[in-house]
Amino acid sequence: MAQILASNSEVWVDERGKKVIIANFFSKLYTDEESRELSRVYNAHKVSGDFVLSSLADAGLEYLVRDLFGICKAVGEFVGFEKSELEHFCKMSQETGAPEYLESREFMRRKWIKGKEVYFPTEGLLENQRVEKYPTC
Repeated sequence: MAQILASNSEVWVDERGKKVIIANFFSKLYTDEESRELSRVYNAHKVSGDFVLSSLADAGLEYLVRDLFGICKAVGEFVGFEKSELEHFCKMSQETGAPEYLESREFMRRKWIKGKEVYFPTEGLLENQRVEKYPTC
């Protein structure tokens, strides 16, 4: 994502005074302190792209997560998505209320950034989807 950020990004400070980087890609992709920490621990490049069947108890949610993780893999880190973008993905898989449901299960967390609802994957979702961690020294 560093190359994308160099040419096409915006920096914003959240309610705790922490830097949020907003990069324009397919849509706006967001990183904050928590998502950057997940990207330091979990290897976004090792997201398999396969379904982890029955992991979320709903095939539509599994499709959604697979697609979102595909974008994370492409940029090389775990990023947040605007709720409107998630709803667009949900319409394609005929899933409704997915962001809220995933948040209620603690698989995603919601944050308001510049007046927009942004959903980020959580460590719980990465564990659920068996995302590989970087080796520790």
